[in-house]
Amino acid sequence: MRDLVSRDSGRFDVIRLNWSLEHIHDPVGLFRLLQSVSHPRTKVIVTVPNYEGLTYSVFPDCIEVPVHLQYFTPSSMSRLCDLTGFRVEHLHTFSTPSVIACAIALMEGKKPNSVLMMERRRILDMMDEAHLKGKGDELFCVLSPFVSKGM
Repeated sequence: MRDLVSRDSGRFDVIRLNWSLEHIHDPVGLFRLLQSVSHPRTKVIVTVPNYEGLTYSVFPDCIEVPVHLQYFTPSSMSRLCDLTGFRVEHLHTFSTPSVIACAIALMEGKKPNSVLMMERRRILDMMDEAHLKGKGDELFCVLSPFVSKGM
């Protein structure tokens, strides 16, 4: 990755990491690299699974080793940003109906498609509750480089 970045000495306006950061061996190193290709108005958009989300709370052993090398929560994402010079502009969690349907199906021994089709209200209620509590299955963040007042 360093080779790709070093070819262009420019700075990026937007950097997206969609469901990829959890697969990186060294997130601190990656964020420091992103810092080097950011300018003060750069937005870094990150989406990762939320280890404090609804599915992990129902199935705590549902970790995806060795596919996922890192597990993020809202607080660990904030710590990563603090360590690497980014600030969190926006952070929220969300879930998708199919993931909730699969969790219900696993808990109750049903088929996911039938849960998805027959229990929409229940799924939407679970999604709303998870969202309000910050326990959605996915974590969405908008980050920006921290700029000191002296700059």
